[in-house]
Amino acid sequence: MIRDNCSTVRSQRVIDTPYWWEAAPPQTRDGALPANVDVLIVGSGFTGLSAALTLVRGDRSVLVCDAREIGYGASTRNGGHISAKMRRALASIAAEHGAATAEAAWLVATSSRAYLERLIRQETIDCDFRTCARFYGAHRPSDYESLAQTARTLNLRIGLDLEPVPKGEQHRYVQTDAYHGGLVDRGAAAFHPAKDSAGEPNRRA
Repeated sequence: MIRDNCSTVRSQRVIDTPYWWEAAPPQTRDGALPANVDVLIVGSGFTGLSAALTLVRGDRSVLVCDAREIGYGASTRNGGHISAKMRRALASIAAEHGAATAEAAWLVATSSRAYLERLIRQETIDCDFRTCARFYGAHRPSDYESLAQTARTLNLRIGLDLEPVPKGEQHRYVQTDAYHGGLVDRGAAAFHPAKDSAGEPNRRA
């Protein structure tokens, strides 16, 4: 029991692992190591597992090693949101490396989003994948103008499905007046990260 300011609060169990591990606890695969493999991959996150799956489908023998359980790190601890957008703005990259390099970098993000969906569907990985829309709210009127310009640029140059939403129409997406409009990304998706990590090695088994 914890007493604070003369009030009594019931002690509660502290949960220090992601709740989505309940549906897909990290797995350990023990056993004798093969004498020879074509490719050794160190790290069983999304990148390591998808690389291993691609190599196996190409008739290569692959061994994936990790210091912890499969997908123990960020790959099963994230929120499961998928987007074709990059954090760094197109104009910011172009200012340092040129417009062609900036667009190429953004197109890599777009193709990565498409690749992940294709992989999940082709391999029939049960990870609750679904497409969805994401709303980015503008905290100030000037922020909305910036978001609207960003949408117009990315729609034209990268081919993303982004919609500027003025404040008078934002209730179509969010039930609040706290924002000054916003941006809707219709190319977003969501999935269960731990189930995806569990599903990929199961497909290879």
